[in-house]
Amino acid sequence: MRRLVFALLLLAAIPAHAAEKWYEAYARGVQAINAKNYSAAAEALQRSISEMPNESNAARTRRDTIVYVPHFWLGIAKFNLGDVEGALREWRTAEEQGVVQNTDYYARMREWVARAQAEKQRSAQTAVAEPRKAADAAVSRAMSTQMDALAARGDRSDTYRAGKQKLSEAVDQFNNAGTDARAYRRAGDIANQARDLFASAAEAAKRARAARPAAQPPRQQPRPAAPPVEVTRVQVETQRPAEAPKQVPAPVAEAPKPQPHAAPPQQAVEDGALVAARVALQEFRGRLATAGDQRRGDARYQQAVRAAVREATSFDRRLQKNHDAATISATVQFVTAKQQELDALSVPVPAAAASSGGGLESAYRAFARGDFDSADTQLTELLGRRALAEGFLLRGCTRFTRATLSRSPKAGLDAAAEDFRAALKLNRGLRLQKSAFSPKLVTYFDSVRASVVR
Repeated sequence: MRRLVFALLLLAAIPAHAAEKWYEAYARGVQAINAKNYSAAAEALQRSISEMPNESNAARTRRDTIVYVPHFWLGIAKFNLGDVEGALREWRTAEEQGVVQNTDYYARMREWVARAQAEKQRSAQTAVAEPRKAADAAVSRAMSTQMDALAARGDRSDTYRAGKQKLSEAVDQFNNAGTDARAYRRAGDIANQARDLFASAAEAAKRARAARPAAQPPRQQPRPAAPPVEVTRVQVETQRPAEAPKQVPAPVAEAPKPQPHAAPPQQAVEDGALVAARVALQEFRGRLATAGDQRRGDARYQQAVRAAVREATSFDRRLQKNHDAATISATVQFVTAKQQELDALSVPVPAAAASSGGGLESAYRAFARGDFDSADTQLTELLGRRALAEGFLLRGCTRFTRATLSRSPKAGLDAAAEDFRAALKLNRGLRLQKSAFSPKLVTYFDSVRASVVR
């Protein structure tokens, strides 16, 4: 009696599905998926796989031959349970076993894979939304601080150059981060470092300008007043031939009349605008003094420097004589315009751009100044008149650089690649000079070139 009770207890402890065959568990899992009971489906399909791990398009059961693809169905169950990565693993296993490709389920599986990948991408983008937004704000603040440093004339310092390098690194990191939250956080940290460097450069330039004494015009010495002159009334007799000469009384001296002394000229009072104009002109003349030592072999640059020296000397003389608003404004405008002109001339022009002519050199200088809109417009007009390999090449460089600085670089990069391909079709021997273009741009061009020139 005791043995009978013990046997009955053992039978009660055995799960209802313990005696279930693999094909029965498989059929139960498929039915559960059709009924949208995904938890029960996942449990049944995993039981089936544990007993029969290999898929088959002609698996034999007790009575029939069936198409046995449990990983396909288990992937659907996991996807609907929210386990996207698990679903992709199941479908990858099904594809690796090579059975599902020969069934009607394969097209459906590819659709499920596409849905899972899109869902994974959306989840990744949602996960990096905040880090990406913070990094974008940090890069924008760094660029704004860079403009402040330029306005303060702090761009000549090593601190400014270090900040510019950091900003370029942050932009590259941001554009290549994709869905990597850590990469966006690194980009934000680097941009904050760049901002701090730009701020330090601006403050140092302001302190240096404040410590520099303003140029004072030469003081005009007051002219001494003329000494008092003794005025004498003299009676003069007019000789008449018909009359006898008359006695002329002795001259009587009158008391001298005091003359007022000449007042010294009033000292001109220099206002803030005049002081700023003098300082700007002095700094510009100081830069000209060292600019002549640069690029001695460039006759055009040397000629521009000499002309700027003559004009600066003329403006200095005018400013010493006239303190009116028109002269001050003209001096400031001269310094700004002439400095931009010399900066443009100081950019090394690639040999291809210099030799091609026809506006290509002007477009390159606009590109080098960062005026990408002007460079693109000039090159588009030039290429409309003449298909020039160097023109397509430079426009591709312009569009690539502008794209890397934008928030949506894909369209710009596609346009740049199209220009590079057009340039290489006209001249397969084109290369970018590493001394004139960024390494990232050169690498991108070389990758396009490798796909065209084979």
